[in-house]
Amino acid sequence: MKVLTEAVVLFLLGLMPFHIFASPFPTTTKSPSSLIIDIDLDFEDITAIASLKKQQQFSTIAVTMVCTGLGRCENSNNIKGIYSLLGMPAPAIGSGRSFVPKFPSRQFPLDWRHSADNLYNLLETPMGKNEIDAVELIWSELQKLPDGQAAVILALGPLTNISDLLEKYPQAEEKIAGMYIMGGAITVTGNVAYDDPNDYPEYHLSEWNIFLDPESAANVLGKAHNFPVYLVPLDPSNSLPYNKAVFDQFGELANKTSSAAVVYSMLKKNPQFYNDTNNIKYFWNTLTTMLMMNESLLTDPETVIKQCQIAIDTSESSSSGQASCVGEGAVNVVIQVPPKHFYQQLFDFFAQP
Repeated sequence: MKVLTEAVVLFLLGLMPFHIFASPFPTTTKSPSSLIIDIDLDFEDITAIASLKKQQQFSTIAVTMVCTGLGRCENSNNIKGIYSLLGMPAPAIGSGRSFVPKFPSRQFPLDWRHSADNLYNLLETPMGKNEIDAVELIWSELQKLPDGQAAVILALGPLTNISDLLEKYPQAEEKIAGMYIMGGAITVTGNVAYDDPNDYPEYHLSEWNIFLDPESAANVLGKAHNFPVYLVPLDPSNSLPYNKAVFDQFGELANKTSSAAVVYSMLKKNPQFYNDTNNIKYFWNTLTTMLMMNESLLTDPETVIKQCQIAIDTSESSSSGQASCVGEGAVNVVIQVPPKHFYQQLFDFFAQP
């Protein structure tokens, strides 16, 4: 992992100063597709949502908080804070359940969870809980879509809300155009034991989003759907770290665009996100978002995608929460993306005035 990181640092240093090329967003008169985002208020969700500000392909109709993940549901209205900081109108917001019956004690480190309470020091005070039920909100928004139209779902946390939706309203399948999911570790080591060796030293194969609610992940990823599913595990993002070069580039853009200014402010107030070599952070959620909205990255000849049948270990063993490709199947698993293309597109996105 350190070798990959050093290589990418050298790449980024060689890239700077970068030059803005043609807009990464296609010019189109086509109506934008409806988008529903499911997040857990990880700091990377802020970068991911900020990257959507200037694109024209999608119109976000709802953002739901998956409360089995990093952020605490007591402050799910912090989602409104993200949109306020970005100068964007907030879409409809809802909150999901916070309890996983089979694994009630699993959680991120408490200091990580509390850091989301004030949105990583971007808010003076937490904004409190949103009482609208996430599943009911998603279903309501899907029902509002005209006949023949469907929404894309961008799932960036545990799959609790998505599993609950499909279980309670199986007919929702007909109103979903596609799903982009961040989660799992297919050909690489997981990050649970790496991030929290004190509480979870044995879970070397597991990634957090799957580990926290493996049964919901199995319900979503282990079943056939009427829509395409893209899974973006740790594999490609392990080559895409936050680091000093990234911080400096956001700093270069901070006076030019509000989206870059918000991310730069977050990183400046939380230097551990980009300069702690003992706990490296990566563009997990931002990569997933960019693959959804940037076809050139998804279809780049150097991008590697495997069509997999995904199996999730729902046991209580040391492999609990492991996601495996057990054969050919319908889930499109992104194994690799070209770092140069990713970083160039990332900063092109954030440079758009």
